[in-house]
Formats: sequence, C-alpha cells, structure tokens
Amino acid sequence: MRKIASLVSFFVFIFLLQGVAQQTTVSSGNLSLLNKNILFYPNPASNTININYSINTSQFVCISIYNQIGQEVISVIKETQKEGTYSYEVNVEKLGIGIYFIRINTGKEFITRKLIIS
Repeated sequence: MRKIASLVSFFVFIFLLQGVAQQTTVSSGNLSLLNKNILFYPNPASNTININYSINTSQFVCISIYNQIGQEVISVIKETQKEGTYSYEVNVEKLGIGIYFIRINTGKEFITRKLIIS
C-alpha cells in the first residue's frame, strides 16, 4: 500500500513538470471569486496578452509567467491590492514560440493557466 501511494505522488509530480495541466487551483478553505473572475486573452498570443481579474478582499497578488521548466520569465505584478477589478496588458514579444504558464497567487490560493505563444 505504501508503494502505491509513492507511485501516485511520483506520477502527479511528473505530470506537473511536463506542463500537461491546463489549469490548477489550490486553496485553503473556500475558493474566493478569483477562480471565477480571471480572464486572459488572446490565447494563442504573439505580441501582448491582457490579464483581467477581480478580488473580493484586500490581499497580496503576484502574477508571473513561467516557461515549461518552471523558470519565471516575466513578473507582471507583486503587490498588495484592494478589493476590485484589475487589468494588465503584458508584452510577450520577447518570449519564444511555445507553451508558457500564467500563475496568479493571492496568498490564499493560486491559479495556473496555460498560455501559448505563436
């Protein structure tokens, strides 16, 4: 039984490293409105992407873009924000063609979404 649990953990770890997951949400307690109120477009993108989201309480927000091996390639914002709706236009021209991941972390939860640069 112990070996099976280890194998499951191992496969989940590999799954996340390979970048197969399109969306991941982890939260402590109830999910906030962030999960329902995040939008980024266009996807696929070539020059810029727009990231729009709403938060329902004042909290620290960190938005970054990562490559397939987990390196942060663009830091969009890292600051405490008040309740409200936010919009950012991010230049992605310097990124090579491929698959990237946008990660929004509020301290209470994080969301990862797949981004394709064409």
